Amino acid sequence: MFELSLLLLVFAWARLFGSAPLADLHWSASAALIGIAGALPPLAFFWWTLQSDRPPMLRHRALMENLMRPMFANWEVRHLAIVSALAGLCEEALFRGAVQGGLAGRIGAPAALLLASLAFGAAHLVTWTYGVMPR
Repeated sequence: MFELSLLLLVFAWARLFGSAPLADLHWSASAALIGIAGALPPLAFFWWTLQSDRPPMLRHRALMENLMRPMFANWEVRHLAIVSALAGLCEEALFRGAVQGGLAGRIGAPAALLLASLAFGAAHLVTWTYGVMPR
């Protein structure tokens, strides 16, 4: 429900800035392959963090075990897949479509990209270690 509620924010932002945040949302097999390829290095880094015995990684892993595992313990894989897909679509619509797209015409594309990226990072800041991990 939270992820879907982001769409309300997207449409409110779009109305405020007179933009069409979902205009560039379309399926492309080549873009999907690029996305998968782009996800591999962060996934490898994430795997490394799970194996690392460095103190920041150990603290981050303990936090995730204590905070996230209990929250999702009773979920099935299909539930996680649905929420993950909704998170990807709704957050892209908000941060890339509404925020970045809505600001680009006013402050320029590079500044809009920077602000949207900072907003996305701030919304996902669980720990400082997590905040600096590449995604």
